[in-house]
Amino acid sequence: MNYATLSESAPVDYSPATSNLFNATIAYDNPEAARHAIWLVDRWASARGRQFEVHHELWRFDVLSLPAVRAQAVADAIRSDLVVVCADRDRELPANVKTWLEEWRDRSIPGSTALVALLETDGESCAGRSPSRLVLEVSARQGDQDFFATEYRLPSETVSSNRLEISQRVGQISSASLGGFHESRPAPHWGINE
Repeated sequence: MNYATLSESAPVDYSPATSNLFNATIAYDNPEAARHAIWLVDRWASARGRQFEVHHELWRFDVLSLPAVRAQAVADAIRSDLVVVCADRDRELPANVKTWLEEWRDRSIPGSTALVALLETDGESCAGRSPSRLVLEVSARQGDQDFFATEYRLPSETVSSNRLEISQRVGQISSASLGGFHESRPAPHWGINE
């Protein structure tokens, strides 16, 4: 099996031989990570050289604690060409996500799916190996699935909540965009009885 980062990966054809349907299951811990994963899956599928109808199944980490929901997520992952897990690089995966991975691994056909670790980072190197990546890589290896990992950095929130800075920004925006509206000339032809 192939164990690599997405940037190192060799072209591997995961496409179904007779179908233009490409199924992806995405498990995520925050909505921005899910949007990034959808973009990545769509880009990856379009790079395979033929047109695919991409079908995404999205599962938030917290709902995987519900047995019935987790069973549906396992079924979706089994049918998928690609399983993407979006997680914080420096944190352990929640127990319910590990359970979901184990159930999927135990029921999936070896070599039928690629597991992708999409790991959010703050840009700094974590001490040692990523706990999330380690669990995902071991799960892929035990299920005889290909494994790919990539790290990404979400845009940071840099909006200030300082009252002075906010009022200065509002003043700049208002004076720039409303500059022509401060004139006191009456507008022609706006009277009722003109």
